[in-house]
Amino acid sequence: MTVRKRGKRPIVVIVMVLASLGGLALFGHAASADSPAPYRSMPRQGDNVRLDGTLGGAATAWAYADRKWLERYLQVTIDAAAANRSYTDSQVQGQLATVADHVMPIPNGTGAQVETVQSFSYGGRADTEVRVMIKDGPLKGREVWTTCAEMVDSAGHPFLRM
Repeated sequence: MTVRKRGKRPIVVIVMVLASLGGLALFGHAASADSPAPYRSMPRQGDNVRLDGTLGGAATAWAYADRKWLERYLQVTIDAAAANRSYTDSQVQGQLATVADHVMPIPNGTGAQVETVQSFSYGGRADTEVRVMIKDGPLKGREVWTTCAEMVDSAGHPFLRM
């Protein structure tokens, strides 16, 4: 397992990457721009949601304070898939490790309110980016960016099609 140190707190890069790949690698998270969306429904501005990474097998959901890091993560994974490169490839690992330095793990079940929902398109792939305002927990009041795959609706139903 690859471990990087960030200050005094270790970041387990492989675990973070696997958690964030839950939707992409296992469920077709970055769908082709011409194929049906991988989501059964879409959140709307003002919706109450909960951040939840359990579909990817994680104890936390992931998000980014800055949209550019969410988009960089999506670009790296799309490029790796297009080049038929494994996420264990050293070049891909290096890029993912850089992105992982900016991941904000958020405990599953953390409440949030949707502020922005927008399309993301890159390399013939499409996804949906969502900015939420954290409503409870230690990050209360923070705005973060994530995808629908890391959220459930107010009734606990995932947005990701199963």
